[in-house]
Amino acid sequence: MAGDYERAGLSNESKDIVTINNIESRPSALIKQADRILKPAGLIIVTFEINDIFDLMGIDDAVEKELKKMGYELIRALLPDDYPVSSTLKMAPLFIIARKPAHPQA
Repeated sequence: MAGDYERAGLSNESKDIVTINNIESRPSALIKQADRILKPAGLIIVTFEINDIFDLMGIDDAVEKELKKMGYELIRALLPDDYPVSSTLKMAPLFIIARKPAHPQA
């Protein structure tokens, strides 16, 4: 079965930045798909809903662990005070920025 990004026609190592917004289901599968389409040294940016962090017992920690296992460099950052707020989604005040390792040099 093809992944979401494959169905969208996104080829391997074709994007500089991939965003995963409100990751709540299949985080490992989504991260693997994002990694596939991300160019070396590219960025994955992950946002969360507040309930996904607290109700799902730390999905942000699981995402961070998965990315570190894949060799990504991580930064946890807080959303700025003037970040646009949705009336339907309750965004967590943090997001993760992860840089993919560059290809090993020959």
